[in-house]
Amino acid sequence: MLNLKQLSATREIQDGLVPEERLASLVKQRKVIIFKGSKKPIAIGEGCLVKVNTNIGISVAREKAGGLATLDALSSAVYAPDTMMDHTIVKIPGKQFYELILERFEGPVGTLPHYLAYSKSKGIDPVKLIDMAQAQAEAGVSFMTLHPTPTRELIKIAKKERAMPTTSRGGALVINDMFLKGTSENVISKLYPELLAILSKYGMGISIGSVFRPANLGEALDTAHIRETERQLEFIREAQKMGVPVQMEGIGHISLANLPRYLALVKNYGVPLMPLGPMLTDAGISEDHITNAIGAVCAASLGGVHIINSVTRDEHTGGVPTKDSILEGLRAARLAAHILNLNKFPKIAAL
Repeated sequence: MLNLKQLSATREIQDGLVPEERLASLVKQRKVIIFKGSKKPIAIGEGCLVKVNTNIGISVAREKAGGLATLDALSSAVYAPDTMMDHTIVKIPGKQFYELILERFEGPVGTLPHYLAYSKSKGIDPVKLIDMAQAQAEAGVSFMTLHPTPTRELIKIAKKERAMPTTSRGGALVINDMFLKGTSENVISKLYPELLAILSKYGMGISIGSVFRPANLGEALDTAHIRETERQLEFIREAQKMGVPVQMEGIGHISLANLPRYLALVKNYGVPLMPLGPMLTDAGISEDHITNAIGAVCAASLGGVHIINSVTRDEHTGGVPTKDSILEGLRAARLAAHILNLNKFPKIAAL
């Protein structure tokens, strides 16, 4: 259901960039989604400002203080992201990290509930996954990223044709769970109707994650990549039937020459795209924030990107991003978005 109060509070309407009737029409067509925030909702999609998402999280409980310092720096920066996702993989004492983000950040907050429902020995606990999604929904989370696409066939294809079948952490957890339990259907896919019911009840959105996005240029648009992209559409349509706002993730590494072909594949899906990259070269190690920004500008210039996912220079080094590298990655993504938005809305130069 279209929330007119949230619609009118978006920057597009507040700054007079898009007529309210036009934005409302795009929302009804599902070409634009609106994610609620603690203080400001964000519109993402066709005809809107290009937005920026930043990922943050805690990998070890003792890193809580550092995580909070990064969170405060991101939230208070003049170039703060439009949305923020909690990638925490451990429970911490007291309030959970997504709750702390909700307290400090004005924009929409996203989570991956299966991160905290996973254990190395038992995989993803279905009951814990639903409980986690429910708790996060009740806390005020705006959207969730889920990875429902893995199948035994796709895994087999990726293992046969690729040097590295998947680079997706969330997707790897789902795949590991399948092998631990010997199941043919992944747990996210199996519980998808229940998860959508929670999202629908609390007015939340969903981001359909990409598990088999290419890890190098040679894997772009291979069998696993194309088949997963087609499978994403199935979950997009199912969410839309439940009235849940949907965006999709995708891309990864792809050459500039092949980028239009990928974008043509997903254009007819009619939903906002948040790419991981695109990384237009495999030679940008330790400079991934630059490669990411260049790729995002190229993809968005072709009309295929609606929200840029900021990336740090540590993306391919195996290192844990520092506060400074996260802020550096955000600045690069913000600059890319600003360049694109000046082109779409020259008026913002005077705002």
